Amino acid sequence: MAERTALITAKRETEDELVRTLIKLSSAALLIVPGILFAKDTTFSLLESGWIGVGAIAFLLSLISAMLEQYLSSKAYDRQIKISIDFYTRKSSVTFDERFSSFVRLSQTLSFLLFCIGIVCSSTGIYIAAKANSMTNKPTPAQPSPRPSPTPGQKNGGRSVPPAAPPPPPPPKR
Repeated sequence: MAERTALITAKRETEDELVRTLIKLSSAALLIVPGILFAKDTTFSLLESGWIGVGAIAFLLSLISAMLEQYLSSKAYDRQIKISIDFYTRKSSVTFDERFSSFVRLSQTLSFLLFCIGIVCSSTGIYIAAKANSMTNKPTPAQPSPRPSPTPGQKNGGRSVPPAAPPPPPPPKR
């Protein structure tokens, strides 16, 4: 029983740490996404900002779901204490509130899934923007410059170029 209790405690701590991590990372992502969208030197197309916007909404919903899980988890502990007291004082034979625990588990799973959706959508939008930006910033291949016309006496394509004819003499004065 002692080992079972230790394992249950470790499992609860791990789940609580996961939810706390999701809250921290979702909050950080919600601070970063507007910075990406409204940066001065970048412009996003509707497609790119749509992906990033959906990612931000998923992060927000993940944050709300994780906070709901924390609240429900606290209430579940309170309910479990009451159930334990009632069981040991022989007021009830119920040992566990399965329905309430399923709400906690659902909000935890939903929070994790929404966080993953937020990462995928935001990353997709940023990737598309970076790809489009790198294509527009690629240097265009240099056009060959026109060859200067050869000066007299130089060779042009293997042939000698004769010097230009001298200007005509001025007309005689009358």
